[in-house]
Amino acid sequence: MYAVIRTGGKQYRVAPGDVVEIELLASEKGAVSFTPLLVVDDAGTTHVGKDLAKATVKGTLKGETKGDRKSTRLNSSHMSES
Repeated sequence: MYAVIRTGGKQYRVAPGDVVEIELLASEKGAVSFTPLLVVDDAGTTHVGKDLAKATVKGTLKGETKGDRKSTRLNSSHMSES
């Protein structure tokens, strides 16, 4: 299963356990959640629009990296379609 989320004006493809680098979030280390733009389940079915009303992607902020710009590392830990 994977989802496409939007944060910082960009879209990211995430699956459970992925670590992605996103734009800096004004949040303490801890849990964050996103409403996905698209979810593809294990059976290969794509869910969009009204199908996503109850879907969430939860993750944990792992810290900041500093380079040309500050960014946040996100560990996507849980996806649900409850």
